[in-house]
Amino acid sequence: MSRILLVDDEPVILAVLEGLLAAEDRELVSAPSAMQALARAEEPGGLEVAILDKNLPDKTGMQLARALRERHPDLELIFMTGYPSLDSAIEALQLGACDYVRKPILDFHALSEKVARASERVRFKREEREARLRLEQSERRLRELSETAGSVAHGFNNLLTVILVNGEVLLSRLGDDERRARHVRGILEAGGQSAELVRELTRAAPKLPK
Repeated sequence: MSRILLVDDEPVILAVLEGLLAAEDRELVSAPSAMQALARAEEPGGLEVAILDKNLPDKTGMQLARALRERHPDLELIFMTGYPSLDSAIEALQLGACDYVRKPILDFHALSEKVARASERVRFKREEREARLRLEQSERRLRELSETAGSVAHGFNNLLTVILVNGEVLLSRLGDDERRARHVRGILEAGGQSAELVRELTRAAPKLPK
């Protein structure tokens, strides 16, 4: 469901916009002034698109657009004006407006299509940001796992070193006691296999840039 903000100080224009832009996948909210528009922008549900009259009684549409963008950075902007000028069009583009519509609006189907495309762009930006966040979280978990594996391997190698060194010392002192020597060689063999297993696990651990 896309939430669309309509702002114009003419009640008739707001009523026409509400009637002609209505759709099952849209929630239309309207305001006759910048102050009321900012209040509607604070309501739960967020905003995807704002259609703003360039001239309002308490602020310009450009001033309102800046304030709305501070609250909703992904917001797509469409400006309406009965007195278009090159300067105002450039200012609208600098604010990131996706379109600039001249009043009276004659093709409401085209305006509805512009709103639909703008809503889709907002959804795409949000999905992209969420996907990037999930990727960063996965990389962080993998990095933590890699660091933990490295720490465990280091500690285990230290223990194996103690076992293997002392095993070699013990074996050298057993002399002709073959029965005990056989047990010690078994310990040394198992220790060597364990050391190799630790090396393989360390090589297999993910290597991520810090």
